[in-house]
Amino acid sequence: MSTKYENVARSAAIRLAKDLDSTLLKDVEIELAKLQLEAQPEPYEESKLIIGLTIAGLVIQITSLACDVISLQKQEQNTLLNKEEIEQIIRREMKINNSISPEQEELIIQVVTEEALNQEN
Repeated sequence: MSTKYENVARSAAIRLAKDLDSTLLKDVEIELAKLQLEAQPEPYEESKLIIGLTIAGLVIQITSLACDVISLQKQEQNTLLNKEEIEQIIRREMKINNSISPEQEELIIQVVTEEALNQEN
């Protein structure tokens, strides 16, 4: 996994933690560690773990898609799509479950897209 990908996920989690879940960065770190080491997180309170990991997993999925969209666009056309275009692609391609609200979903998409674009500049 690339450092840029990890940095985008962490930056987005820090920003989203203020609005969604104060432990989001910790949960994103767990998801990143699981991806890297295929390890299980330490035991947590089950309901909090499920909610946190749902959001963290979504941040990771959207980060992956946003970074892929930006990378492919740069390779194919040597230009970047604007923020709204990337967000639209994410909305179209993502299959988001109903465990979070539409407002939370939109916030995550917006923040991750901004962070992905910031890492490009």
